[in-house]
Amino acid sequence: MGSFKVYVSMFALIAMLKKANPCKNGGTEQSDGTCVCTVQFTGTTCEEKVNPCKNGGIDLPNVGCICTADFTGPTCKERVNPCKNGGVQLSSGKCFCSQNFTGPTCEEKVNPCKNGGTEQSDGTCICTQNFTGPTCEERVNPCKNGGFELIAGRCFCTQNFTGPTCEERVNPCQNNGTLLSDGSCNCTQSFTGPTCEVRRCQLFGERICKSHCSVSEREIDLFCEGNDLCCEI
Repeated sequence: MGSFKVYVSMFALIAMLKKANPCKNGGTEQSDGTCVCTVQFTGTTCEEKVNPCKNGGIDLPNVGCICTADFTGPTCKERVNPCKNGGVQLSSGKCFCSQNFTGPTCEEKVNPCKNGGTEQSDGTCICTQNFTGPTCEERVNPCKNGGFELIAGRCFCTQNFTGPTCEERVNPCQNNGTLLSDGSCNCTQSFTGPTCEVRRCQLFGERICKSHCSVSEREIDLFCEGNDLCCEI
């Protein structure tokens, strides 16, 4: 009977001690009445579960941490890098982009095509009318037939060509001669020579007019136009 009373007294004492401990969830009451909580709880009486999710993340049962937009990781302690495509965030918050990207968050691909060229899906460039080259870096020479551009839009032509872009062949045929497709001259009736530079005698077939005529030659010549010309005899 006595042992039963001791047992009951011990049970009552333990129950009283448990009831008297204000610290919940395994917390330990200190001599001053405050609680020392386990690692997973906090609060005056350890009644509040510690949120394992950092930086404003929310702990959902059986799910884990739901992080805010700027953080990631199991406990949301890792800051999300806002810099895309391999960019690095500087301490100022700005992005230092890799070579091929630009923009506040490196979201925009740098166009390798210069002078208004358009990059294709395969990385090649479609250039505007006035440029050429792999990245449209080279200005198209508007000057044809060996001419070269002195300043933008103005051509310096070779000897045999003329026109704004040297597109027109210079006519070497003199005295209204016509340049043929083979480069030779078709002369009018009064002229002959490779470039129609020699005047013919008007009534003597293939004879030509010459200069440095003698007095007698000038007196008998009535067929060459010009004061110093006479038919070659």
